[in-house]
Amino acid sequence: MPLLRSAPLKTALLFTAVALTQVRAFGDLVNNSPFMARGNVGGPVTPSDPSTPQFHSVIQVDGKWQFSLFDPQKKRSTWVGLNETSEEYLVRKFDPNNETVAVEYQGPTLTLPLQQAKIVRRRRAMRQQGQPSVQPQPAPK
Repeated sequence: MPLLRSAPLKTALLFTAVALTQVRAFGDLVNNSPFMARGNVGGPVTPSDPSTPQFHSVIQVDGKWQFSLFDPQKKRSTWVGLNETSEEYLVRKFDPNNETVAVEYQGPTLTLPLQQAKIVRRRRAMRQQGQPSVQPQPAPK
């Protein structure tokens, strides 16, 4: 029996060829998404410019999303609702799964990731300083 006359083998080869075609097409779609602005590969902006706003927090009040955006130059935070404007920002979209917001800022739309909290250990500094400046007081009787 010739090798290509086997129905399961033909099916497997056809499936493999279709799968490879789809993988190539998906790769092109990721790089040239019709839903993103030209030049944006779809991921969050990693601010390299210190003037880029930062997405610090999000809260939902009475079913409405509110976002805290921080301006590093002015060192000021502003709360802005979804599809609402402030003096400088317009929040267009919120992606809760990826924790990003699409914000119009000075013309272009930026995709900003939610900033992660930084935890800094201070044990070494405490040991070097010795005793804390405020001593604990006994509880009143």
